[in-house]
Amino acid sequence: MSVNQGRRVALTIPDDLDHLLDRLCAVQKRKKTQIITELLKEFQPVLGQVADALEAIEQKKDPTQFLNALSHDSLKKIGELGQVMSEVHALNTKKCADTLELPL
Repeated sequence: MSVNQGRRVALTIPDDLDHLLDRLCAVQKRKKTQIITELLKEFQPVLGQVADALEAIEQKKDPTQFLNALSHDSLKKIGELGQVMSEVHALNTKKCADTLELPL
């Protein structure tokens, strides 16, 4: 079976970030490389927009369209994150109330 796993990259990270990744690995029961790859893939569109804007600047072109798209997408992601956090909070509140047998 020939599966393209991609290119390997040597990566040096600060100790505090390594510790944080170790914590995530333990809780999620996943490999560090999986978590890092997933994070990079999540930010791939943003990284592409930043590259587009920087290339436009380098070519003495107006980067406004790329920066507008970046701002729009960033605000959209913040909204999605807020929704997820609200759902987590609601689930956690219900779980705590159920555990303590408190009315909501």
